[in-house]
Amino acid sequence: MHAVCALSFRLQNAGKRTSIVRVKTDMGIGLRVFFVLNDGDRLQRISLKRFDGLWGDSKERFPEYAGQSMRYALVVLETQNRKPNAITSVDCGILKFNSKGQIDEDEWHRQSGLAIGMMPSLIAEPGSSSVINAQSHFSKKRYEHEFKWQPSLETREAIEEEIFGSKTKPLRLV
Repeated sequence: MHAVCALSFRLQNAGKRTSIVRVKTDMGIGLRVFFVLNDGDRLQRISLKRFDGLWGDSKERFPEYAGQSMRYALVVLETQNRKPNAITSVDCGILKFNSKGQIDEDEWHRQSGLAIGMMPSLIAEPGSSSVINAQSHFSKKRYEHEFKWQPSLETREAIEEEIFGSKTKPLRLV
């Protein structure tokens, strides 16, 4: 997304007329993906192309994670001139790999089923109105228990360090 900001100001010298200055800034959104290694809270940055390649017809593999469950952090960034400016959200999930280092399709289908099950039913149940369908509530709890995780303070700080470098930027959720 590109934004052109028009700034107007009156020149103070000898009553000159108002001038318009155009400043072009490139505002955008960026994504970063990190695997959080199981031997602590060390991060391994994964290219978005490789991460996207795990799904669909791609044969992308991570043989070093074959047979393992890996925690990942998908970080959404606000960027300015293609440089990270702020973290807008962090999605932390768990991927399960098969023996070849590809996404375990059975687990992926199970995860997708739970995600769909989290959506409340839009069709009213026939019969009694006093019965509450709690299926979406239980699917959400199970999904969060099996496929989500909460990053520790150390992990959040490590993500910030990886994104912003040694300059400490505050974690700002926009």
